[in-house]
Amino acid sequence: IKYCLASIALVGAVVVNDASHSRGATGKFPEFIINLDDHPKDRFRHVAKSMKTEIVDAGLAILDEVPNAVIDLFKLISWIWDVIHHEKYQEIKGMVEELDDPRISQ
Repeated sequence: IKYCLASIALVGAVVVNDASHSRGATGKFPEFIINLDDHPKDRFRHVAKSMKTEIVDAGLAILDEVPNAVIDLFKLISWIWDVIHHEKYQEIKGMVEELDDPRISQ
């Protein structure tokens, strides 16, 4: 579940962020270079580090809305994602490790 929530939170962090906090002096959203030659666990660590507060806040907001039964179901079937989408699973696993926040990495 922690990897699924982290991916949702990463997207949500960009959406729920207020523009003044997300945008730099140029008025643009931050840009990140993702090197696909890097190991999957390392590709998004810099993004997670840069947006840690926003990702954690979005993850906590999502957890408040998701029923416990759904979270339990995700815990039971999360291994399937590692088998079917191993590379993407590893990318998200790297982000979760970088975030290192027990409130969203259950």
